[in-house]
Amino acid sequence: DCWEVRKEAALAIGALGPTARHAAPELAAALQDCDQVCRASVEALGGLREAAAGYAEDVALVLDRPDRHARRKATRALGRIVLPGTLTEQLASKLGARLVDDDGHVAAAAAEVFGSLGGEASAPHAARIVAMMGCGCTRWAGEGGSAAKSAAHSAVAALLDKPQGAGAREATLAAIAELGEDASQLASSVALLLSDDDRHMREEALRTLQAIGPCSETKAYVGDIALLLQEPFGNLRAAAL
Repeated sequence: DCWEVRKEAALAIGALGPTARHAAPELAAALQDCDQVCRASVEALGGLREAAAGYAEDVALVLDRPDRHARRKATRALGRIVLPGTLTEQLASKLGARLVDDDGHVAAAAAEVFGSLGGEASAPHAARIVAMMGCGCTRWAGEGGSAAKSAAHSAVAALLDKPQGAGAREATLAAIAELGEDASQLASSVALLLSDDDRHMREEALRTLQAIGPCSETKAYVGDIALLLQEPFGNLRAAAL
């Protein structure tokens, strides 16, 4: 069995990138080969990027293989060949199962792929994606479809309410601020932090509400912001003006 030759052939094709799109059918067929050839072939398909989009289902089948290295490469390949917003429910289900993979690298890769692809099909997996990606998920929340956005917003709100490691809530607020008005649904959760015991957290919450902008959701907390004018800390009073 000359699997080494087949492996090297797949690697050579992968090095050519999208220009080797004509070899996609052969690479897809090689996904059923031994682990070594499968790994090389799925990586090569990922290198073809959208030119291999028609073989996403074949790549997804590799996610069920016992070999963790093959699962890692298949997960990353899906992130390269599936166009953002085109994730199907079937592919999302396959990726969702990998969020709890025994291999942490596979699980992390699955979360990253969800983050880059977005779309309505990712909505059922929002809570776990948020738990794994932390503040990084907020950009996905803003770019996903309405169902995914709503689910992610709920999960992010829950994340702000939970005890976290040092700097974690601040990082989440910073990511929310980057979304601007797209994060308006999170205003109520952010506003709760205006009365946090940590003055730095109160200031970050205030600045986050300002970044979200003057929408109806933030205007509802003008009274809470006004209370910060009574703060003994000058920077907080200045920020509240």
